Amino acid sequence: MLTPLSGSSAAIGLYMRNGAQLAVDEINAKGGVDGRKLSLTVEDEACDPKTAAAGAAKLVSAGVRISVGGYCSSATLPTLSIFDKAHIPMIVPAANSADLLAEQRRNVFLINGTGIQQAQAAAKFINAKGSRRVALVDDNPRTRPTSPSAPRTS
Repeated sequence: MLTPLSGSSAAIGLYMRNGAQLAVDEINAKGGVDGRKLSLTVEDEACDPKTAAAGAAKLVSAGVRISVGGYCSSATLPTLSIFDKAHIPMIVPAANSADLLAEQRRNVFLINGTGIQQAQAAAKFINAKGSRRVALVDDNPRTRPTSPSAPRTS
């Protein structure tokens, strides 16, 4: 598993790692997969492309059979070719950039839709409800307007 264990998203990475370990423990308690026990090997991706590529290379060297991970799209992108070259399937639970699918790699499986797909689904839902106004909540203080009419900053 590649997940952010350092950097600004480290808290999420710890939750992902703990959740993955819980799943492995539950599967193993029921006899594993086809009678084989699973083990979890985790490397840091730090939401950083270079750190993620190094982590992916470590996982390949460790002989992992599948990769379940990828929180930040920018960090997940450089790992695609590393896992593809090693013929390792990737199940990507969180990263959602459409760029992850651009090369149509046969080993990449996104659990959730891309950001574009999510936006289209949200728009369809909002329209189906007949909503005429939408409120967006942003918990990032760097992008929060100073007043209701102030433009957003990036």
